[in-house]
Amino acid sequence: MWKKSVRILNVTDREFKKQNDQLALETKVEVVLNQKKIMDLIAMPALVKEMAIGYLVSMGYIDEQNDDLETCKLSLGTVEVCTKAKAMEVTKTEDADLRVTNIDVIRLLAKFNEKSILYMDTGIAHRAAIATKKEILFFAEDINRLSAIDKVAGLCFLEQKKQIEALILISSGKITSEVVAKAGVLKLKIIVSRTGVTAQAAALAQEKDITLVGFARKKRFNIYTGEKRIVKG
Repeated sequence: MWKKSVRILNVTDREFKKQNDQLALETKVEVVLNQKKIMDLIAMPALVKEMAIGYLVSMGYIDEQNDDLETCKLSLGTVEVCTKAKAMEVTKTEDADLRVTNIDVIRLLAKFNEKSILYMDTGIAHRAAIATKKEILFFAEDINRLSAIDKVAGLCFLEQKKQIEALILISSGKITSEVVAKAGVLKLKIIVSRTGVTAQAAALAQEKDITLVGFARKKRFNIYTGEKRIVKG
């Protein structure tokens, strides 16, 4: 649904051949919070409202503890979000003793890859998920790795998943300091990526006490920070 079939010319060292290919769609989304424009986002036209909310939450525009979502409307490429202050502050509980096994991570990655249908069709979609150590709760794909993360953050916020066994962010894209900052705001304690991490991301993860896992592929991965949360299974 979020892709377009086109005819292309495929070229090899031996031949030129016409064939069908699948291209992902993209659109510009204007994000407005309490009647003030915040940002234009470029993303796939799927889970657009969830992406806008996830962006606002992960960037700190919406305080998960003190703000209630009043309305969220999508019209002509604009998502208008309105919030109101909560009647009383709610404190989000965190599991300071969160532990997962290496086998948990490997099994989650297998489930993550099974869900990556658009990526398999187009070859360019990034994927993101929020999971417990046993199952994937929310999954999204997008042409933009940050928008994919914003989408699962928005899904999580709307479902009000505040007190679950563990929250793990899984991403197909590289982990930069911006991703770690988002995870910090969302109170996620473990980030797992199929690709690499930057030095700034590792430094920020160390500062925020976030476990950072990179190059998670098949049955191996690297732990850059917070190794205390990954134990042998």
